[in-house]
Amino acid sequence: MFFVLAFTLLIILVFLDMRKPRNFPRGPVWYPVIGSALSIAKSRKETGMLIKGVRKIADSYPKDEVIGFKVGKDKVVFALSTESLMEFFLNPDLDGRPYGPFYETRTWNLRRGILLTDGGLLKGKLSR
Repeated sequence: MFFVLAFTLLIILVFLDMRKPRNFPRGPVWYPVIGSALSIAKSRKETGMLIKGVRKIADSYPKDEVIGFKVGKDKVVFALSTESLMEFFLNPDLDGRPYGPFYETRTWNLRRGILLTDGGLLKGKLSR
């Protein structure tokens, strides 16, 4: 009985892990746990560079200005046009840095550093 319950719970979790959020940009298929990392790795191996691999995948979606991936647990969005990049930069809803155990552990649960800072910067002797 426990095995059946555990297996059912596992199937439900896998299904929930593979679902894309509403209004998430189109992109390659997501697999459980690894997301779309296999398609990115395959495309990167074929082209020799990550950016060329992403461009090759993006060419599969010619009308889209934004494509979405899932790498592990992280959802990643690539802007492909100047207009979509401008929207990313100017939209306050898209501002900020990611949260997660890696980022919190790396910065001792603070938002500090060059890459992981949010908000205003402190003015000091080095900011002349």
